[in-house]
Amino acid sequence: MAETRTILWVDDEIDMLKPHLLFLQEKGYAVTPVANGDDAVSLVRSLNFDLVLLDENMPGKDGLQTLQEIRQIRPNLPIVMVTRNEAEEIVDQAIGRRADDYLLKPVHPQQILLVIRRLLDRERITATQVAKDYVQQYAELDPSTFASLDHASWIDTYQRLIAWDMRLDEHRNTGLNQTHEDQMRAANYEFCRYVVLLEPYFRLERRHYYGILPTATPYARNALFAGLFPLEIYRRHPQYWDIHDDGERSLNRFERELLELQLQRLGANPALKVRYAKIVNPDDAAELHRLVDRHTDIGVLGLVFNFIDMLAHGRSQSPILQEMAPDEAAFRTVARSWLAHSSLLDILVKLASQGVEVFVTTDHGAVLGRRPTVATGNRDTSTNVRYKYGENLGYEEKGAFKMAEPEAYMLPKMRSTMNYIVAKENFYFVYPTNFRQYERQFFGSFQHGGVSLEEMILPIVHLVPRR
Repeated sequence: MAETRTILWVDDEIDMLKPHLLFLQEKGYAVTPVANGDDAVSLVRSLNFDLVLLDENMPGKDGLQTLQEIRQIRPNLPIVMVTRNEAEEIVDQAIGRRADDYLLKPVHPQQILLVIRRLLDRERITATQVAKDYVQQYAELDPSTFASLDHASWIDTYQRLIAWDMRLDEHRNTGLNQTHEDQMRAANYEFCRYVVLLEPYFRLERRHYYGILPTATPYARNALFAGLFPLEIYRRHPQYWDIHDDGERSLNRFERELLELQLQRLGANPALKVRYAKIVNPDDAAELHRLVDRHTDIGVLGLVFNFIDMLAHGRSQSPILQEMAPDEAAFRTVARSWLAHSSLLDILVKLASQGVEVFVTTDHGAVLGRRPTVATGNRDTSTNVRYKYGENLGYEEKGAFKMAEPEAYMLPKMRSTMNYIVAKENFYFVYPTNFRQYERQFFGSFQHGGVSLEEMILPIVHLVPRR
């Protein structure tokens, strides 16, 4: 049975409101009537109420003073101010002292019921509607139809699934999270089959902004700045594609040069100013602020903000970050909080004031690793847990697929026997030696490099300043 909601009704004419009290009791609410503010404050100290109906005009301690004292005791207790005074000043004072709603006398019982339900039952009512809507959309996004989707339909499907991710974040008591997770898993399974089967066409999909494989920064971000696939960069500009002893990070040292080459290839004005900045710490952000303040003619400005990537990678090593962001919903909350207080937002505001158009995108997404799958290779095999390149690579077909001919995927083949494997869905690679150790280490970590909706279908946002 549902828990009975308790209401404290404070009014110096409470005896005249008995019909209203009986009405609410018939609707299942337990109502405690009191005739003055002092008694109300005393009861709030000793008892737990779900809502207070508070008369504004009472002798002695009036409604506004009572409201203020109740707020000091129970800051989050819903309070509805009831007043005969329609003056804006009274309403403003009530709202300023954090009344959740107000009613004008004389009040009708149905009015009171609607306000109570809006404040106390909104979450339950909304959750019920969310569940109904989800059942309807589940029929529209039947997993049995995923196998027949084309590239445009996959983008639409992913956008709708992500919209439900966000909506269910706000209503976690619907009991639908597991169902939605199963639906996302089914979508990822079919999407991986779609990508593997679509080898001859994959190169053509960049207009719809499918991420390239591997969905990893050395490949995907260089491709963005160059306007070329990794194989094309390797062939045309080998000086900018060279793995040194410091590993893959060196592959992203030449993004500015690749951007300049792309602009030249597109026939841009040679006098066009091209600038580039990578923001990884507060000093970088401060320098970028100075650059934007100094130059009214921005030209082309390429910016890389690494915070989200750093957060995703750092989370797997930090118990504090894991506690802050245990799942996708919490990770989104942390990311939104960062953006609201970030130098990126400040820069966007400044650029808008200068009339600069901005494109915001990412080179890859990330997926939460949930299932380990074994991968093997020689000593020179790369270490990423969602993709690997090297020689003599071994893998399990349920969790990965092999790019035996990398050039078919527009990837460089720096040695004749080199090939790639990428993880599918939410699998992640572990070595057979110390399997359990690696399984525990990377389980529940955000990873990228493989095939999944989250990693491959990427947003690009065109921001046009308001004039």
